[in-house]
Amino acid sequence: MPPLDFSALETELNRNDSVDGSATVLMEALFKEVEANKNDPTALQAFVDRARAANDKLAAAVAANTPAAVPPPGTTPETPSERKRR
Repeated sequence: MPPLDFSALETELNRNDSVDGSATVLMEALFKEVEANKNDPTALQAFVDRARAANDKLAAAVAANTPAAVPPPGTTPETPSERKRR
């Protein structure tokens, strides 16, 4: 039996590590910003508004670039009216 090629798995693990690291950096920045502005409601609200806009933009990009789910073979997708009847 030939040895297994783990290069694709290694690439995915590295990518996940990078994403996890980015999320950690983002959360640390969030905590610092909130802490720095905890006594200034106007600045804190401006930060929340900026963060919310960035989150909405990211969510829209993810939704736009996520393929639709493919139903399992042998099934038929429900129509919106069929879903309402449940």
